Amino acid sequence: MDVPLTAPPGGDLYWPWPHKDKVGHFLAYALMTLLGAWAWSGRRALTRRGLYTGLLIAAVFGGLMEILQGTLTTHRHAEFADFLANLGGALTAFAGGWWWVRRRNGVAS
Repeated sequence: MDVPLTAPPGGDLYWPWPHKDKVGHFLAYALMTLLGAWAWSGRRALTRRGLYTGLLIAAVFGGLMEILQGTLTTHRHAEFADFLANLGGALTAFAGGWWWVRRRNGVAS
């Protein structure tokens, strides 16, 4: 099955559910946050510092991309809902990573 990660404006992503672009934003920014957190942790295991850095980078990048789409392009437009989906994915990944770090360190939930 071929599922593209991006689509042209007005294009379709071949996914059979409503708000598929928001799901794509959510998943992409969750992955970006986890990969950034892992990279910034500087070790094999996630760290709190890495999680905070990954979240910050994903949130700022998501906000800037929406602003720049609305100001620098003529064929794309900014959507606050896209930004919320970006932020939701980043925050969900951060929360999952935070849980994982606490569990790994033996801190009870």
